[in-house]
Amino acid sequence: MAAAATRGRKAAMEDRHVLAALDPSTGVAHAQGAVGLQQQVSVGAVFDGHAGYATAAYAAQHIPHLLHAALSGTPNRAEASWHSQLQAETGAAILIADVVAHPAGGPRVPSRGALNPCSALAGSFRWFDRWWADARCDPSLTEHGWDDSGSTAVVAMLSGRHLIVANAGDSIALLARGGGSRRLSVEHRLDNAAEAERILEAGGRLVRLQPGASPRVMGTSNQTRFKGSMVTRSLGDFAFKHPQALLSAEPHVAQQELAPSDKLVVLASDGVSDVLPDDDLLGVAMTALEQTRNCTNSGSALAKAAATVIMNAALEAGSHDNITVVAMLLDWGGDYATD
Repeated sequence: MAAAATRGRKAAMEDRHVLAALDPSTGVAHAQGAVGLQQQVSVGAVFDGHAGYATAAYAAQHIPHLLHAALSGTPNRAEASWHSQLQAETGAAILIADVVAHPAGGPRVPSRGALNPCSALAGSFRWFDRWWADARCDPSLTEHGWDDSGSTAVVAMLSGRHLIVANAGDSIALLARGGGSRRLSVEHRLDNAAEAERILEAGGRLVRLQPGASPRVMGTSNQTRFKGSMVTRSLGDFAFKHPQALLSAEPHVAQQELAPSDKLVVLASDGVSDVLPDDDLLGVAMTALEQTRNCTNSGSALAKAAATVIMNAALEAGSHDNITVVAMLLDWGGDYATD
């Protein structure tokens, strides 16, 4: 696995990403290189923050540990160290440290034993969002930074040949299968008819700020807050969840059994997907893999090449947003060198 990220043409970087390996005995660690299909659980994630970066940064820090706790059935075990400061606005990944004691107030998994992977992944979104709703108002946490931000989330978890993807918002997950692409995520925006209907039934309004513009979610008490929300599901964004429950943190979850024709999983923020069609995105990535493999067999170098070429293609296509790409290169049996 590898990632590429840039603030692009925006003034600040609000995206965050995660590359992690989950192991029942050792916890959560930073991961890189090709993803071996007979190894521990591998997790890649992209969090696209808006109206600030705190939600994205805390989600990147905590969701992998919540997921590990749910899968291992150790909800009372310390899941992660609490970073003394949020990541600087550089767009770098949150590099998960060894598991150490977590102070009181950190997100916890309900005591119910080990969960199946789909329930664990979906639950990690819910548990984080509930904790963040309370933690952001806790004076003892202000030194770590908090704001009124929200964040999309797309998380891919690979164990053996079983791939599970969960997403809330409009960050995407793609699978390169054979010569084509398969979308594994759902875009939670108002052009999704089911999402628009859900917002209206909850008492929300769909407002266009100017003729021809995309509609935004508005409530009765937040007409001017952030000029509405472009997404219908997210982490954070509590002005759109209380008192009216308009936005939701409930993710879409997809499962996929992998085959040898599956070569690459790509996660990306909408700074990529808004300007690059799926087939074009994966096309440039697969071309970069072929060209780079003439020079190296390093799994991390190849994954980095795929992520970087997608990022650059989005910039060249005119993206004005933050751009984050995670590339998960699938290794079907020693095809790539470990590093």
